[in-house]
Amino acid sequence: MAVQTLTTVNTAATATALRFATLAQARILIHGTTPADDDFLNLQIGWASQAIRNFCNRVLAVETVTDEYWPDRDGYQWVVVGGLSPIQLTRFPVTSAPVVIEDGVPLTEGADYRVAYDRGHLIRLDSAGYPTRWSAVPVSAKYLAGYDPMADDIVDATIRMVKAAWFARKRDPYLRQKTVDGIGSKSWWVSSGPGGGNMPPDVVDLLDNYRVPVFA
Repeated sequence: MAVQTLTTVNTAATATALRFATLAQARILIHGTTPADDDFLNLQIGWASQAIRNFCNRVLAVETVTDEYWPDRDGYQWVVVGGLSPIQLTRFPVTSAPVVIEDGVPLTEGADYRVAYDRGHLIRLDSAGYPTRWSAVPVSAKYLAGYDPMADDIVDATIRMVKAAWFARKRDPYLRQKTVDGIGSKSWWVSSGPGGGNMPPDVVDLLDNYRVPVFA
């Protein structure tokens, strides 16, 4: 069933929350840096964090949002057989009990619905407390969601990208292979796979579990 969805950000993440690693973490994990390198590291942390958000197709930092859902319905009698089950919230993990309103009527968590906080699922309950389908009526949910602190895998992925930029800063980024007779050869990784952009495969592996698929 097609559903029209509108998400409103009620309280946006702070600028700090949008950066997935700290300067202190970068200094610890990237050997050879000095305070003179802080500007470079800070820039790279910001760029890596933005690239990760784009790759994952979602906001990962904590924000308060309101999701509104309008299921597509037939003409009179304005119903769709089956309804919705469950409702997928646009942000997750959910970190506060959502305020849910169904067709203008406030619902009660535990009696009218349950929340799968890690996946962001709203599960409708019938009068016996058993999972059922949502009716084809407007539903809204206001809630807090996101990682605080940031997930370790995402921090790790951010630092790996910053570290790669640190060690690549003084070499030709387009050099694929260099051979010196009697000495040896060097070759650099070059992105060629879909979806990862400039992300090396180990970073993509860390982020795959956080990525939300986008369908045309």
